[in-house]
Amino acid sequence: MIRKPDIMTACDGIVKGRRNKESKHPTLMISYAELCPGDPAKLCGAQQHRALSDAMAAAHVLRELIDRGAYPEVMP
Repeated sequence: MIRKPDIMTACDGIVKGRRNKESKHPTLMISYAELCPGDPAKLCGAQQHRALSDAMAAAHVLRELIDRGAYPEVMP
């Protein structure tokens, strides 16, 4: 099975904000705020890490990474 890279790893070098202490990658909400200005998922600021809000933010971050060519859209 071919695995795609983790989207938070793909944010390294693109997102300049605070890093997660355990993994040293940018946090999802910092990545979302920097890569998706205007709050396209309509989260209206910090959420309580509900599964749906995290999934929506991650989807928008992933789409932005693909659009910037920083994440493979299709794997070989």
